[in-house]
Formats: sequence, structure tokens, C-alpha cells
Amino acid sequence: PFLVQIGGLGADAVWAWFSGTDAIRFIKAYDEYGLRGKLPLLGSQTLVDDIILPNMGDLARDIINVGQYSVTLDTPENRAFVKDFEARYNAWPNIYSEGGYASGLLIGAAIEALKGELGDRAKFREALRTVAPKIRAPRGPIQFDRYQQVITSIYIMKVERQGNRLVNVILDTIPNTSQEESWKWWNK
Repeated sequence: PFLVQIGGLGADAVWAWFSGTDAIRFIKAYDEYGLRGKLPLLGSQTLVDDIILPNMGDLARDIINVGQYSVTLDTPENRAFVKDFEARYNAWPNIYSEGGYASGLLIGAAIEALKGELGDRAKFREALRTVAPKIRAPRGPIQFDRYQQVITSIYIMKVERQGNRLVNVILDTIPNTSQEESWKWWNK
């Protein structure tokens, strides 16, 4: 019922946050109700996650989204990550596989820094904070704020067709994005 109402609201665009099959259903319904092409669709990266783009087909083209990773990120670390991931799994990585990989790098570096001595949780947490800026994650640099929230680049992306694949192409980067600085709700 909400899609029927959107066209008459006088909005400039629509923001959506869905993931998985709900995202696929929403994108298809957005088109079926005649909104695609009339109102730009914006969303979180999960709306057009790389792994579900093939199920959306060209209906996903031109959707603007924001997130912390794109397979198209042009860095040596990401190119190597994509190449290795594709060779091993015959698929491209997505936000979740990059997150798991970056977490593994971070945990491994913290364990190495502590020489395997993991009995003290506070020391382990501090080791994570200390090694974070030193790891080379595919998404780019990461660090933690005082509340253990990740500070990382956020990418503004647009779904485009490159060859036979739909991909999230980076349009712009917001470096060192911090929840604390963005929302300031911790300071209340």
C-alpha cells in the first residue's frame, strides 16, 4: 500500500532499506508500480548488495546507495582480495565477505601483537584498537572511536552495468566516517 501512495507525495526521491529477498521484491514492485524512472531510488548498500544484483537485473541500474565496500574499489588491497576471492569461490566478494575478511585481519593482528596471550579482555580490546589503523583492509583504512564503533570510509555508489555484470560503482568517498561525529548522540 505504501508504493501506491509514493507517487502522489511530491517527493524528490525515495530512500529504502531492505536486504536479501525483501530487497529483490521491493525493487521489482518499485518498477511494477511505475516508480522506476519517475522517482530516483536511493538506499543502503544492502538494498543492492552485489550478491543479489543478478536477481534484480537491470531494474537495479541507476540506484544510488551508500556503504563501506565495493568490489570496484580501486586499491591494491581490494584488487588482490577480489582476485583471490573470485579464484577460490567463483564469485565476487560483497560487503559481508569483505567484513569477515577485514575482521579476520584485525583479530589476527591483535593476537599477534599480544603474542597469543588472550586472557585479559581489556588488553585484547586495546590491541584491536591499536592494530586497526595498521591493517590493510580491502575497504580502506579502519580505526575505532572511544565507543568501539568503526571509523571507516563510506562510499556513495551507483549501480551500473560493466560488461555482463551489474556493479556498485563508486561516485564519491566520505573518508573517516564516524558514527560519533556524524550523529553526536553520544555527547548528550
